[in-house]
Amino acid sequence: FFFFKQKTAYEIAQRLVGSEMCIRDRGYTYSIMSEETKEEQPKFLVKVSDMDEKLLLKAKFIITKAFEVHSRAQDIANDIRNRMESDLNGVWNCVIGKSFGSHVLHMTKSYLFGKIYKHHVLLWKAGNQLISFI
Repeated sequence: FFFFKQKTAYEIAQRLVGSEMCIRDRGYTYSIMSEETKEEQPKFLVKVSDMDEKLLLKAKFIITKAFEVHSRAQDIANDIRNRMESDLNGVWNCVIGKSFGSHVLHMTKSYLFGKIYKHHVLLWKAGNQLISFI
C-alpha cells in the first residue's frame, strides 16, 4: 500500500510558496540500504519539482552521491543539505523517509520531491540567508 498526495497551497509572497505533502508507506524499516540494494545502480525518480533543468541535475547528482556514501537517513539528509548550501548558497532543507507529512514554505524554482532506494526525498530552499535571533 502506498499513498502520495501533493498539493501546492498558495503563493505567500513573491518567490515564496507554501506546499503540503503527505507520504504513507506500510512496512517501514529503519535501514536505508541492504547489501542487495547497495549493488544496484541508484536512480532518483523525480515525482514533483519546480526546479530548472540545471539545478535539478545538480540536486539529483548530490542526492545520488549521498545515498552511495552514507547508510543512515540523518547522515544522508545532512550531507545533501550541506552540499546544496555550499554549492548553491541559501538555506536548504532535506527530509528523507518512507512515511511523513509536510507543509513547507519554499522559494520558487527550488522544490524537489522524489524517490530513491524505496525512500522519499524532499528538498527545498527556504531562503537566501540564515537569520539569527540572538
